[in-house]
Amino acid sequence: MVSVAADVECTDAVEVTEPIGVDLGVKELAVVSDGQIFKNINKTRKLKQLEKRKKRLQRRASRHYERMVKTRCKKSRGLEKLEKQIRSVNNKIRDQHTNHIHQMTSKLVKTKPAFIVIEDLNVNGMLKNHRLAKAIQDNRLAEVRRQLEYKCNWYGVKLIIADRFYPSSKLCSDCGHKKTDLKLSDRTYHCDECGMTMDRDLNAAVNLMQYGMRELSA
Repeated sequence: MVSVAADVECTDAVEVTEPIGVDLGVKELAVVSDGQIFKNINKTRKLKQLEKRKKRLQRRASRHYERMVKTRCKKSRGLEKLEKQIRSVNNKIRDQHTNHIHQMTSKLVKTKPAFIVIEDLNVNGMLKNHRLAKAIQDNRLAEVRRQLEYKCNWYGVKLIIADRFYPSSKLCSDCGHKKTDLKLSDRTYHCDECGMTMDRDLNAAVNLMQYGMRELSA
């Protein structure tokens, strides 16, 4: 048996697609400058059912804890069983989120965009908003960034992190006018200067893509 080794030059060049900006958020997990939308799976039926089950189990466990304090007794087998069930539900919820983020980040990177731009989100600061804290925590935005960083490194895609204070949501992606009175409840961006109207998150994603283009041309 004879084996032969040879160096072969690969001629199949990977086609690089257009650059993209990715706006991460609460209403949707991510909106991309090319129009792609990755949903917030917390709103899906499966995740809602898991969250309801967790709350029911936690309420039952809470009653067990109260009885333990009053009677000064040891942890019962029933409570141990409840704690095991709660851990199981938490693991299922975490796995659903991790899988969803993996699918999203892989899809973005494998298209080989010229570059990807995301914001340097102050997640810890955002969590101080008590009305949005749970939604922000559930979307695991820090995990999205972590996965994008190592996958971009694997696939040779440049990842640009926009400055934390870059007003991507307030700028008009058409003329650059800054809308200082934009509220969080305003889901549609309307420019008072040029009249452009666009979905708020899509406008932010386009601004992020344009930010990347300026960074590379500077």
